[in-house]
Amino acid sequence: MQAVRAFRPALFVAPLCLALTPVGDDVTFHPKDGAEVTKTFVNSMELGLDDLSMTVDGADMSEMMPLDQAHMTMTSTMTITDKYVKVADGRPTELIRSFDSIESSVEAGPEATSNEELEKLEGKKVSFKWNEENKAYDVAYHETEGDADMLERLAEDMDLRALLPDRNVKEGDKWEVDADGLMSVVFAGMRLDKMDMGDAPEEMADVIEELMSEVKRLGSDVKTVCEYKGARDVDGKQCGAIAIKVEGKPSLDLSGLITTIMQKQGEASGTPIDVDVKKATVGLDINAAGELVWNLADGHLSTFQLAPNVQINADIDISVNAAGEAHSVEASVEASAKSEMSVSTK
Repeated sequence: MQAVRAFRPALFVAPLCLALTPVGDDVTFHPKDGAEVTKTFVNSMELGLDDLSMTVDGADMSEMMPLDQAHMTMTSTMTITDKYVKVADGRPTELIRSFDSIESSVEAGPEATSNEELEKLEGKKVSFKWNEENKAYDVAYHETEGDADMLERLAEDMDLRALLPDRNVKEGDKWEVDADGLMSVVFAGMRLDKMDMGDAPEEMADVIEELMSEVKRLGSDVKTVCEYKGARDVDGKQCGAIAIKVEGKPSLDLSGLITTIMQKQGEASGTPIDVDVKKATVGLDINAAGELVWNLADGHLSTFQLAPNVQINADIDISVNAAGEAHSVEASVEASAKSEMSVSTK
């Protein structure tokens, strides 16, 4: 009996100890209704040709494309303001996005252009309202007018919520992000399945759909791991830091896609094309490291940065017979892409 009496204090202390045990930080999306956050997205990419070997009908054509001229640079800066009109279940149920400023440039050799379609959004406001029945957002211009087709390409999440854990986390906790989540971060604010393909003819719609599907499939061979690094003070705000690491060596076999494209081109021109694609492969070696800093108190993105580096290797061996003429192309390409992505808020 004395042993039982001696044990009684422990029965009261144990629950108290459990209650005082840290359960981890709440790294979730939970801004207050009506909160506004201004975000600036800065992206840049340099794509260069490192090596090229190409023969056409047995003749060496490698020198036709000087490596020092095969270089492309893309940059974009976009500032938006998100007003979270209503928030529930870890997402905005009503959001108004103002596209405050947009600048972009694409330089390929001596030529420089910009993404005019994207820049048309500057000065526009767009509303996203969650449709519970359709499990999707209804998207419309808010107090402004614009290109209706552009609305189909816009995605609501520009807080990179796919990188967040599904539980409270402590320093050192890790979790993985799936392929769709990674794509939603890389193409923040845009729907990959609705991205504009320019002036592609209507008859190529199924080919474009297949190509975009292949691009999405690349993500399944890439591993994205997040690790919680703990809380820190950022400008007087308690924030949680998440380290991000992306690695993978995905590859694509484009032989079927190339065959379809060339056959469709033959049909469109009225000249049947006999295509033999012996090889058409693209291999990627992807490495990226970055950090997401999350405002714990206000429940939204604070800062983000990611620096992806990609090595590209392509091998092509194609024979074509059209209108009685036979041609062959063999090529081996090595290229590299360096990117930087960052987001700041205020």
